[in-house]
Amino acid sequence: MEGRVIYSVEKDIPYFTYSVDQAQIMFDNGKFKIWFENLYNAGHGDIGYAESNDGLIWQISDYNPVLTAGQPGSWDDYTVGLGYIFKENGIYKLYSLGAQNAMGMVYSSDGIHWTKEVTNPVFKLSDVSNGWCTKISYPFSVMNGNDYRIYYSGYGKDNQFHLGVAFGQ
Repeated sequence: MEGRVIYSVEKDIPYFTYSVDQAQIMFDNGKFKIWFENLYNAGHGDIGYAESNDGLIWQISDYNPVLTAGQPGSWDDYTVGLGYIFKENGIYKLYSLGAQNAMGMVYSSDGIHWTKEVTNPVFKLSDVSNGWCTKISYPFSVMNGNDYRIYYSGYGKDNQFHLGVAFGQ
């Protein structure tokens, strides 16, 4: 099996970033779609987007970044990180991560223009970890009837990573 870089800061990102990370890729409506974190030198981050016909050659969207950090004082005011993206009933849904160990939900009809859920954050570490976890990452959502289950990686007080689950609607 051969591996190669398909997307890089130096070649593909027309605005200054330190690195790209945490890609989520979906094949939808005959195109590959990729969302990724743009990380900046100061640790701030936002979410970028590109499309591809073959999954190898990517065209970055003119709308980048497509999701930026929130207003000062909000749960995601420092950075917005890429969590888990899925499409349900024609609407893209994305769990985004904030620097305050919280997760929000955003919605989009096209995967580019996003609207933040008014009740964000929908998931706060302090509400679900029962004290075992100090940092969350890599969320993945599964629908179970009318309830969502959010599975995530949590960094424990024992300096080990563990898997956790939170329930909600």
